[in-house]
Amino acid sequence: MRRLLLTTALLATPAFAAEDAVPTCYRAIPIGGTAPAPQSELFVFIDQTTPLPAEIKAAVDDNVRRLVRPGTRFTIASFSAFSQGRATTVQASGAVETGIAPQRRGDVSVALLKKFDTCLAQQAPFAGRLAVATVDKAIAGASNDLAKSDVLASLSQLSARVAASRARTRTVLIVSDMIENSSITSFYAKKKLRLINPEVELDKVAKAEVGGNFGGARVYVIGGALLPDNGYRAEPELKALERFWDGWFRGSQAKLVEFGRPNLVNPIN
Repeated sequence: MRRLLLTTALLATPAFAAEDAVPTCYRAIPIGGTAPAPQSELFVFIDQTTPLPAEIKAAVDDNVRRLVRPGTRFTIASFSAFSQGRATTVQASGAVETGIAPQRRGDVSVALLKKFDTCLAQQAPFAGRLAVATVDKAIAGASNDLAKSDVLASLSQLSARVAASRARTRTVLIVSDMIENSSITSFYAKKKLRLINPEVELDKVAKAEVGGNFGGARVYVIGGALLPDNGYRAEPELKALERFWDGWFRGSQAKLVEFGRPNLVNPIN
């Protein structure tokens, strides 16, 4: 009973903790067995060199809130530039559990089942609040004042976390302008997005050996080519940027499903 009350208290208010921040009902309530493995995993990677307008932030929150659901594990991380004290950091992770199989429910006492079902009913909204609060905190820390943006190296590093997932479905939501500005290459010219040659840029990246392995994940981008003060972005520049990232993700064992310019046309499902 004490463990149940402890879990209920923890589920009341989100707290920021890097790993396994969502209490597990299977440990809190002694029904026997272990939680089923998550069938899907959501990864949200937030670029802290990309401040977001309110409507774009709202779209990120909406997608995260819907995708953190029973049977799903989530990981939220932030990145920016390695040289500016903003190391790639996992901000929070956790899982929303599913219930026990119907055929097993008869083996558990009615009293325990009631406590377990109550715990699960509290867990899902708690996880959603935690995920959105963590995303909002990371977005709030974004700044235009950071001189560099190590998007490629950061995503390469984070891809190992995605590849290590044992979930059947892996979804990666990247919140970033995706405009590289590092020692590898720069997509800027006079503080504007320049017209890049995707093949030439992919060659540079290959020579720098900055690739990734996302283990077949689906990738979505929100914030693509977003410039401060709604800076000018011509269609050729946008298409070239998207072609570059499509090529890079294909070479990194991932599929770029949609590149938001800056927002997605359709919600992630």
